[in-house]
Amino acid sequence: MILSVHQNRIRRAFSQSAGHYEQLAGLQERLGQELMSCIPSRSFRRILDIGMGTGRLTDKLKRRWPGACVTGVDFASGMVQYAGRCYPDVRFIQADAAWLPFHPGSIDLAFSNLVYQWVDDLGQAFGRVHRILGPGGCFYLNIFTRGSLKELLVTFEDLGQRRKGTGMIGIRRLPDFSRVERAVAGAGFRVRARTRRTERVYFDNMIDLLRWLKGIGAQAAPRDFFVGRDMIKEAEACYRMRFSAGHRIYVTFEVGTIIAPKDREVKEHDA
Repeated sequence: MILSVHQNRIRRAFSQSAGHYEQLAGLQERLGQELMSCIPSRSFRRILDIGMGTGRLTDKLKRRWPGACVTGVDFASGMVQYAGRCYPDVRFIQADAAWLPFHPGSIDLAFSNLVYQWVDDLGQAFGRVHRILGPGGCFYLNIFTRGSLKELLVTFEDLGQRRKGTGMIGIRRLPDFSRVERAVAGAGFRVRARTRRTERVYFDNMIDLLRWLKGIGAQAAPRDFFVGRDMIKEAEACYRMRFSAGHRIYVTFEVGTIIAPKDREVKEHDA
């Protein structure tokens, strides 16, 4: 589930969060390192980190494969600028995950940690990844899926019904895991491994939760949206009634992981 906004607003939200993203993104960091640990210890010449954020995992890829040409791409200019300052030995470029500016067959390993939940047309996007991978290439993917942030969805739906929908945030769900898997296979990949699990993150209160989401760039409300104290207080009461553990509240993320070697060629219009 993400807040329904135009891609440009999402881009700005991530750009603005670049400076303090790493302080808040412990979950993303851990999941990315777990995904990286699945990559075999073999040589790669060209590695691409899609949606690299602050570049921290891209730098770890470079350190693990120092002889490889490692490139990080992100559609938020703020992230690219931040990564370039922090990791000058790694190449970073601004590019959309749905339109990767690389030649066919030019990449050996494509790595993406928690990015494609922001992409609308997964079939086309995964087709682009397949296109740029060379023979024997492989795609390592983490993605937030349908069950993520379900507590917020339920809370805002309940609040919307009480307030008859007035002034509530428009919310759409993320793709379910089966849809992601079909899109990967449909792009021409052979799905070699797949897992799905849930992770909980705990907060002292709803204000902290909303600030955390905003801080990682995952929340971008419409321009005319305003959350007043009364609404936050009401939402907090609803949330605690159903989604608390002791004195803290929690939010759930559903994480899908797919490891998919390039299996066959697909035509450009299929990508």
